[in-house]
Amino acid sequence: MNRISIQPYIYAHPMGGGLATSSSEGMLYNPGHPLAGFPPDSGFLKSAIETGWIGYAVSIIYFFVLLTQGVGYYFKAQDGRIRLYILVFTASMFVYILAQYSQASIGQFPTLFFFYPAAALLSRLLQIDKLSAVNNGKKTDLTV
Repeated sequence: MNRISIQPYIYAHPMGGGLATSSSEGMLYNPGHPLAGFPPDSGFLKSAIETGWIGYAVSIIYFFVLLTQGVGYYFKAQDGRIRLYILVFTASMFVYILAQYSQASIGQFPTLFFFYPAAALLSRLLQIDKLSAVNNGKKTDLTV
């Protein structure tokens, strides 16, 4: 019911209402805002109403690129230990994204201290694997 009632607002505001404008944060920081006190059902709905459908699309594309990058890197990696790290980071990011769908319980600190560092490490692990292959005497292409 919440999602259906807020859809006209999302369509009318492509850039959203602004960060921290919904739920209890909105009542605390922006008490006069139309979204103040609105309970979002999920992290994705909160993203859609606060950053608009443009910001929501950017975040969905970002999640998709990270997951496809992780799967691709898993099959490109040569070292078994690096493959395991890539698998762990990709699976944990998938669980994070899945939790965002069900509820908005994941906040700023897990995102800052887990998700973004995991994404950065994932993007470097294939480079580390290729450099270790070169150091071990194998010939490989260093482009990622």
